[in-house]
Amino acid sequence: AVIQLRENVKDMLKDRPSMFNQDWYLVRWVRARKLNVKAATEQLRASLKWRDETKPDEQLKAYNAPEIFEKYWSGGLLGETKAGVPVLVDSFAKLDLLGLIRSTSKAEVLKHWVMWAEGLEDVLDQACQKHNREIRQFVLIMNIEGTSSKQLRPAFMKVYGDALRVLQDNYPERVSRIFIINTPAPRLLAFGWNLLKWMFDEGLREKMVFCGKNWQDDLLQEIDASVLPDYFGGERKECPSIKPGGEVPPELFKDNSDAYTKWVVPRGQTFSHEIKVTKEGSMLSWDFFTESRNIQFFVTLTKPLEEEEVVVAKEKLESHVSSVQGELVCDFTGIYKLVW
Repeated sequence: AVIQLRENVKDMLKDRPSMFNQDWYLVRWVRARKLNVKAATEQLRASLKWRDETKPDEQLKAYNAPEIFEKYWSGGLLGETKAGVPVLVDSFAKLDLLGLIRSTSKAEVLKHWVMWAEGLEDVLDQACQKHNREIRQFVLIMNIEGTSSKQLRPAFMKVYGDALRVLQDNYPERVSRIFIINTPAPRLLAFGWNLLKWMFDEGLREKMVFCGKNWQDDLLQEIDASVLPDYFGGERKECPSIKPGGEVPPELFKDNSDAYTKWVVPRGQTFSHEIKVTKEGSMLSWDFFTESRNIQFFVTLTKPLEEEEVVVAKEKLESHVSSVQGELVCDFTGIYKLVW
């Protein structure tokens, strides 16, 4: 399967760093698609195209995380298992995702996740060198202590789901096992899981271990006590590499309201704004947010002596979570209408 996959994408592997042509790299895509070479080919080609467009490796070289992420992001790199596999911690409920978005932007939050994922390949390279063997996956501890209705809000799930989609599509099969700890009562767990499980691909769900009351013993079987912090049943008193997260104070939220023109769109009605474009190749851009609810948005074009046509498809946007930006190259002259 790996040989066939390499043949199927050889045109896109040309002139890339050697990592992309390694067996262990191609195996990830084959495993992610359950040995279906056709599906693996489609996913890898889409990811390589995404890399060509977004250039995450180049972005990482110049990336400096916003200061607020350093203070309020949660989780991090813990250490390694007894077998030398790197261990990550995801403090799900400690991440004030919507607060970080309101303090920066949704795009900045998603970019931070991608930069984090891109940088993790270096961690795996170091593990390979340290133990003189291929180590190309992590063990993940997902701490869901404190999970509440806040994490089950549609706005939270939409952003978290968007981030997971990007990571699963472009960084597959980098986790070997996921220990989910501090789970709530079974009925509450089942309710929350039914709302959240759609975010995770089947292959990732199969790696999840929902630990019960003795979850500390489960971790200690895999990870030495000297590596685990005391709040995970280990011996470490301090673990600065694991960011605690926490709620972002409202005073840190961005307030750009003075930069916007305010319009009121009553429920069940629409509002439109027309722009006359007289030069082909002009750039039309938009930046808007709503105060309390999501909204549908699309763009139409009416060319001279022709009927109106949709040029940006209608989409329901979570504009009450973060401002929405977009742009369109106007290939034709005419009346462009932005519709909410």
